[in-house]
Amino acid sequence: MVETTELLISPNQPITVQMSAAVEVEGNRTCGMLELPNLQAGRVRVNGDLLPPDRNEAVLAKLIEVMKPMLGRKSCDAIVQENGQLLKLGQVDRVELALPGKPVAWVSPSDGYKVAPR
Repeated sequence: MVETTELLISPNQPITVQMSAAVEVEGNRTCGMLELPNLQAGRVRVNGDLLPPDRNEAVLAKLIEVMKPMLGRKSCDAIVQENGQLLKLGQVDRVELALPGKPVAWVSPSDGYKVAPR
């Protein structure tokens, strides 16, 4: 199965990257490995608008340098319900991340939501 995600890459600016990667369901987790081709095929958006190919490539080159430590490492995400809210919990190379769960909601672009800073 292929998972497509859009990630906010700048906490204070509306810059996102959309990428896809192969994943497998393992129990209650979705697991996969970030590979260089996944990042190289990423699509960068600013304010929801795709960057032109040359600017996209330049931003991806910087992003690849930052994300190099994650390449080839297995990561898993689990969605759990706590106090009536969905939370996403992560694991890398079978080590639980000591971070609080991230709130999540299942939405569609047609619902009027987009990935952007608060």
